[in-house]
Amino acid sequence: MDRLPALAEDLVRLPVDVILASATPVIQAAKHATTTIPIVMALSADAADAGLVQSLAYPGENDTGLSFLDTGLSAKRPSGGADEVRAGH
Repeated sequence: MDRLPALAEDLVRLPVDVILASATPVIQAAKHATTTIPIVMALSADAADAGLVQSLAYPGENDTGLSFLDTGLSAKRPSGGADEVRAGH
C-alpha cells in the first residue's frame, strides 16, 4: 500500500489516456496523482461516502465509474423483469 502513490505518479508520467483503479486506496492514490487524466473507478465502496466523489449524480473533477453498496439507489435497480413479464401477458 505504501507504494501506491509512487505507482500512480508513474502512470501520470507515462502519460496514459485513462487510469482504471479498483479499491478505495488505489483510487485515492490516482486522485492525488492527477486532476487531468480521467480515473475510472471499478469496484469501489460507496464513492460518495468514502469522499472519492462529490456525489454519485455529479462526481466532479476527472472521476467516473461504478460504485456499489449505495442504498440510495436500491429503489432504482431493475426488478429482475417481473414488471415486464406481467406486462407481456
